Amino acid sequence: MTRVGAWHFVLGVATAGCTEPATSAKPDFAPAETGSGDSALNDTAVNDTSADDTAPEAPKPRRIFLLTIDTMRADHITPEHMPWLTALGREGVVWENAWGQTWTPSGIGTVLSGHNPATWGVESYVRGEESRATTLSPAVPLLAETLAAAGWATASWSANGMASDVTGLDRGIGYLKMFGEGQTPAMVPEILEWAEANGASNQLIHLHVNDLHDPYSLWASTCADAMAALPLDACAYDWVSHDERGTLTVDDDLADGTWGPDSADYTTCKANMEALYACEVRYQDDSLAEAWALLSEAGFLDDTLVVIAADHGEGLLDPWANHSFDLRAPVTRNWVLVWDPTRVAPGTVSAPMGQDDIVPTIEGLLALNLGMSSTGLPYWEATEDRLVTSFWVGPPPGTGMVEEHRNGVVGGGFHYLRYGEVAMLYDIEADPNEQVDLVGSVAVPQALLDAMVAQEAMTAEYSAVPQ
Repeated sequence: MTRVGAWHFVLGVATAGCTEPATSAKPDFAPAETGSGDSALNDTAVNDTSADDTAPEAPKPRRIFLLTIDTMRADHITPEHMPWLTALGREGVVWENAWGQTWTPSGIGTVLSGHNPATWGVESYVRGEESRATTLSPAVPLLAETLAAAGWATASWSANGMASDVTGLDRGIGYLKMFGEGQTPAMVPEILEWAEANGASNQLIHLHVNDLHDPYSLWASTCADAMAALPLDACAYDWVSHDERGTLTVDDDLADGTWGPDSADYTTCKANMEALYACEVRYQDDSLAEAWALLSEAGFLDDTLVVIAADHGEGLLDPWANHSFDLRAPVTRNWVLVWDPTRVAPGTVSAPMGQDDIVPTIEGLLALNLGMSSTGLPYWEATEDRLVTSFWVGPPPGTGMVEEHRNGVVGGGFHYLRYGEVAMLYDIEADPNEQVDLVGSVAVPQALLDAMVAQEAMTAEYSAVPQ
C-alpha cells in the first residue's frame, strides 16, 4: 500500500508528501500478524500433489463483502433504532469516530478508491441538473478494478445508480445488478447463486442499499399507526411522495429566511421528518437482519471479511433537511463496522477515521499486495491525534451563488469547517449535532488551521481536474 501523505495530519504537525503519521501499538482487536503481506492476490490455484499425497490443501478462496447503507445517520445506530445492526457491531470492530463525505458519489468514491475526494477531482453538483458527469477521475483505480485485474471475481448489487454506473463507480465490476428500494432480502438468492458459480475465485461483492433515502415510503410495516397521527402537510416538501409543495423546498425556505427554527411550522416539520426517518431506519434494520440471516444460513459469511459503512448521513433539519451540501456532523458523521470473526476480535476504534481508511484496512487484514495508493490508514495504525477531512464543491442551496469550496477537518475533539469565506467550529462531544458555532469564542487549534490551509490548496488544484 502506497500512502499519499498530503492528508496525513497529526495535531500540532501538518505533514505533506509521503510522510506517514506516527502510529501506536496495535490494540487487542488488531488483526493477527500475517507475515510480510506479500501473498499473491489470487492464491487459489490447486497445489501440485503428484509427488506428495500429504501436500496441504489449496487455500480457501477469500471473499470481501462490502455493504454500504445510503443516508444512514451514525446517531441512529442504537438499540432503539437499529437493534440488529447495533448487536452485530458488538461482534466486530466499530469505528465510533468515523467521518465521511456529503453525498453518494463522493462518499462511495472514497470508500472504493481509498482516496479523499480532493485527490481525485470532484464535479460541481448543481441542484436540478439531471445529467451529472462521472465524479471519479479514471486515473484513480477502484478496489474492484485492482482485484479484477488480479483474477478476482467482482459483482455489485446497487439500489442507487449514483453509487455505481451513473457516476463511473462500477469500474472493475464484472456483474452489476440494479434493484429497487425494499428489495434487499430478495437479492440474496441471486448473490448466493453468483457466489457459488464463482466459487473457485476470490470474490468481491458490493451491496449498496437505499431504503433510508427519501422518499420515506417503506415504513408502513414498522410504524404505520404512529405515522397516521402526524400532520404531514406541515412541510414544504412531501417526505413520503418526494414531491415539492409550492415553489420552494425545505432547504430553500431555510436559505432565504422564509422560516426557521423559531417557527411553529419548522418545529412540526422537523418532528415529522424525524419520525418518518426513524421508521425507515427500523425498516432498514429489519431488512438487513433478514438478508444477513439468509446469507448466514447458506454459509456465505464463513471466512468472509465484511465491511459495513454509510455513504453519508441526513440533515433532518439539523440544521438542513437533506444532505449533499452540508458538512456538519448529521451528514458527515459515519459508522463503520469491520466484521470477521476469523481475523479480528471485537472492539472499538476511537481515533478519527475516514472512508478512505477502508481500502487499506481490507488490504492489511487480507495481507494483499494491491499496489493501490491511499490517503487513508488501516484502523490499527490510526492515532488519537490524527486529523481527517471532508470535502465538497458546489453552490449553496437556493442562493444562486457561484460555486465555492467547502472543507472540513476533524481532530482534537473539534470539527472545523470552511464554507468559502465563512468559518465554523464545533465541539464534537458537547454539541454532537453541531448547532453552536464556537468561532469567535474559542480559538481554532493551530493544527486544524494548518490542515485546512493544506486541504484548500489541494482542493484548488484538483477541483478543476477534467472528469
